[in-house]
Order: sequence, then C-alpha cells, then structure tokens
Amino acid sequence: MNRLLLFLFSLLLLAGLFAPLMASHDAQFYFDRGSEIVSTADPDHKWTYRWDLNSARADFSHAIRLNPNFTAAYTNRAGIESMRGDIDAALKDYTLAIGLDPQDPNNYVQRAGIEVAKSDFEQALVDYGQAIALQPDNRLAYRGRIQVKEMQKDFTGAVMERVRMIEESVPPSAGATLTNNAFFVRNPDRWRDRLLQQLDRALAADTNFAWGYYYRGVIKSGANDWIGALADYRQCQSFPDARVKDYAAIHTWLVQAQTGEREKADQVLQVYCQNRTNGTPADWQIHIAQFLLNQISETDFFKALDPSDTGREQSEFWYYTGMKRLLADDKAGASDCFRKSLATKTRSCTVFFSARTELSALNPAPPAE
Repeated sequence: MNRLLLFLFSLLLLAGLFAPLMASHDAQFYFDRGSEIVSTADPDHKWTYRWDLNSARADFSHAIRLNPNFTAAYTNRAGIESMRGDIDAALKDYTLAIGLDPQDPNNYVQRAGIEVAKSDFEQALVDYGQAIALQPDNRLAYRGRIQVKEMQKDFTGAVMERVRMIEESVPPSAGATLTNNAFFVRNPDRWRDRLLQQLDRALAADTNFAWGYYYRGVIKSGANDWIGALADYRQCQSFPDARVKDYAAIHTWLVQAQTGEREKADQVLQVYCQNRTNGTPADWQIHIAQFLLNQISETDFFKALDPSDTGREQSEFWYYTGMKRLLADDKAGASDCFRKSLATKTRSCTVFFSARTELSALNPAPPAE
C-alpha cells in the first residue's frame, strides 16, 4: 500500500513539474493557430473576415491565459484589436508587451501609432524616440515623428526630423549604394519635390528657419535652379549661426563654379573667409573652403578630419573631393568619391541629397525597352 501511495505521489509531483511546460506548449499551439488564421483572412469578405479576426483574437487570448508572459501573443492580439477599432484594448496590450520586453523597438512604434490615433501626440513622440534609441535605423519611427510634427503644425520640426533620419539612420539597401547605379536614379524628382514642398511650408511658417534656407538652396541646386539656390544661400548670411553661413558660402562657390564663374567663385569665397569673425582657422568648414580654393592639398584636407568623427566629416570630405574632380571633368573619379561619401557610417544631410543627385546625373537610368 505504501508503494502505491508513493507511486501516486510521484505522478502528482511530475505532473506539477511538467504542467507549466505543457501549458507553454499548448499556448504555442493556440498562438500558431491564431497567426495562421490572421495570415489567411481575406479583408474582401467582410463577414468572414470579422469572424476570422474574432477567432484569432480568441486563440491569442487563450495562449495568454496559458502563458501570461507570451509577449508575441499580446502584440498579435493588439494588432487585431487595432484592426477592429478597439484602440484602448490595443494600447493596453502593447503596454503589457513592452513591460515584458522593453528592448523591442517595434512595440514602441506600434503603441505610438495607437497614441497618434488617440491624438496623444506628445506620448507618441516619446515612444517613437524610445524606438529610435533602441534601433537608430528604425525608419518607421522617424517617419512617425515626422507625421506627428506635421499634425502639430510644427513644419520646421518635421523638416529637422527628416534631416535627423537621413543623418543618423542607415538608408535602405545600403549595400546598393556601392554597386547598383539604379539605386541613385529611382524617383529622383519625387523625393526632391516632396522635400521642397516641406521646406517651402516650413519657411512660410517660420521665416527665421536658417537651416531651412540652406537645405532648400541645396535642393534647388540639385534641380539646377541656380538663381533660386543663390537667393537662399544669401538669405543664410542674415542669420547669426556661423555654421549655416559657412556652408552657404561654400555652396555659393559650388554654384558659381558649376555655372562657369570659377574666378568669381574664388574671389567671393576668399573674401568671405577673410572677413569671417567666428571660429578659428582650424574649423572644419574653413578646411573645406581652403581645399576648394586650392590652398591645401587633398592629403592635407584628409588630415584635417576630426579623429573622433563617426562619418559626417568623412562623408563631406568625399563629397567635396568628388565635386572638385567633377569640375576637372574626372567623372569616374567623381562617381567613386560620391559613392564613398554615401557609404560612411553617418552622413551629412547635404551629402545625401547632393551626392545622390550627382550620381544620378553621372549614371543615368538605361532607357526602357
């Protein structure tokens, strides 16, 4: 009798030990079944689609009951709740998922989307910012912040969010920047026109947006609107920001050199450098100007890079080196420099626009067959 009791006790003990594993296994079964239902649901058949969503939600809920720490079940259920219009329930599930796994940037992006739908813009910016902190190349988070800024009528902020996205995140298909010329000629007019519209709107709302004039001048230069570009660069000189004035002076030289006024370009830039009162001769922008004016060699220009630079100055080194080679009619050398400028770990926003534009012109898309 004692042996029988010991045997039964052992069975109960084993059942207690394996119960969580069995529940976890069952939770995975319901999760997988719910996921399959969602993947095969057809939105064109509205009645069955609603039925499928409800069935999938029930499976995810069952999975959560069996395994309360099943993070993916919360996020999948939140997605269904969002599609069903129950944004409060979706917000709660994304928050629970973040509590279980605070290192997943996608859950912050998804929760921010819900917060935007609830017009909680400030919290949405916080969540998008957290996603970027965890994953600096999360372009969905940057685009979310741009959308929120525009909804808040902060058009200057929206432009600067786009600049930050370009400078701090890795562009899509980064490998293609070195090998595939088609990458540079894909819809070049569309992104340029879209950004011009954003800049026009931002400058109409904030006439003191100094960098906005500079960025718009760069975009106009890429569209060969030389007069418009020079007007924007001149506007930059009316602001106290020394850096924006420096870059505007440098790009004024580029416009004049490209339009056959190299002698005038040199004179104007030399006078600007002589009259410059802010900074010191060791400033990076001054080294750019000296290189363009042939006052220092390409080797010395490279030596001027800040040893702690993470890529921004390198990207500019290769871009301005490429422009000098282009002006000397060394198209192959210029293309190589422009590719290197885009391949740096981080890049100047100006380089992203300008180097892509120059590569598009040097490597036109093949005609359609």
